Amino acid sequence: MNTVTVRTDRLVLRSFTGSDTNAVLRLFSDRRTNRFLPWFPLSSRQEAEAFFHERLESGNACALVLPEGRIIGYVTFSGPPANDLGYGLLPEYWGRGLHQSA
Repeated sequence: MNTVTVRTDRLVLRSFTGSDTNAVLRLFSDRRTNRFLPWFPLSSRQEAEAFFHERLESGNACALVLPEGRIIGYVTFSGPPANDLGYGLLPEYWGRGLHQSA
């Protein structure tokens, strides 16, 4: 698995790890965060562990992390033929200008 880490003053973009199961459950069980995605919201820790191994462990997704370590979202990407780029952010972080420079 490839690992990615990108740091800014406001966010860290890093690969998901096996120890992120609770955050994976929180992110991927939130219906508003995942409203337009092709999977059903997760409902258990067991589902989160399976989802990590099936979809996140490959390195095609990164966690969006606050500097203090809280995972608040994700970015996903895939190569050909789809060449997709997507993201999800927990609703309590919407509208906070996390994408803007300080």
